[in-house]
Amino acid sequence: MKKFMKRWMPLLLTLMVCVGTFWSSVVPVYASMADEAMDYTMGETYRGQHWYSKYYSFTLKERTHISLRATTYSGTVDFYIYNSNGKKFLDSDNVKYTKNITTDVYKGTASRTLSAGTYYLEIYGYNKEYYFTLNADKSITLARGSITSLKSNKSGQLTVSCKSVPYAIGYRIQYSTDYRFRKGVKTIYSPVRIKTLTKLSKGKRYYVRVTPYTVYTDGEHAWGATSYVKSAVVKK
Repeated sequence: MKKFMKRWMPLLLTLMVCVGTFWSSVVPVYASMADEAMDYTMGETYRGQHWYSKYYSFTLKERTHISLRATTYSGTVDFYIYNSNGKKFLDSDNVKYTKNITTDVYKGTASRTLSAGTYYLEIYGYNKEYYFTLNADKSITLARGSITSLKSNKSGQLTVSCKSVPYAIGYRIQYSTDYRFRKGVKTIYSPVRIKTLTKLSKGKRYYVRVTPYTVYTDGEHAWGATSYVKSAVVKK
């Protein structure tokens, strides 16, 4: 064993040094991105046109919902978001573009909810003119929905009462005669916490569940957890 170690130890040490050198060479990729990045001010619109990648940095003090809005000319531009460790949170494929055929102008949108920290926006322009804006909304966490009352006061109707959830702008109400909600599920959205369901089958038992929701400024929805299911028989 001693002869084996004496013979192979120098080779093992050399291999370990090479592996360490390899991994250390990976880090500067993101270090250089940090060195080149310009500070970005949330809500500001920036313009660019270049062949190479350009970087912008921004720091979030708390969990935040980020929305990207881009306008590009004569084609699309690639956008990526990384954290300070180089982990990718937004890929170019995540940006949804629509094209105006007449003007050859593209509109791109994307959004992500990110934790507190420093992030880098990479833009590869293909020498196309572009404008972009990043907007930030404080991330909203909604409580679980709760049905406080489910009654059939009139023939063919059910009245659903939900517990008020802070920051919710409405409640998604789903109901079905199938307790597993696998078929015949109907969905309505109510801006108020008390809603009467009409045109129901008389004498049937209906199962109901509610989910509170809100909407960020970019139109993206935030949902609370769905309530536990409650049921009631509709009056004949």
